[in-house]
Amino acid sequence: MSFTAEIEVENAAVKRVHLKGRLDSSTAPAFEQSMQSLLSDLPELTVFQMSALDYISSAGLRVIFMVQKAARSDGKKTAFVGLT
Repeated sequence: MSFTAEIEVENAAVKRVHLKGRLDSSTAPAFEQSMQSLLSDLPELTVFQMSALDYISSAGLRVIFMVQKAARSDGKKTAFVGLT
């Protein structure tokens, strides 16, 4: 199964990251690279939409927590929706 991560800009303050497929040690490096653009311009709120995520390993969680930590240190927030 493949993995995709699409960043949707809802407005100037909110970006939604749609995760789909299998986020594991083989797909996490590409996901981390795609998150670099988000980290360079963090919105007030980053929402991770996870309802289409079939599997996440610790490598995938590390990338998500990296974004969360960067947001928190900059006074911004993250949210997780569609968790299964």
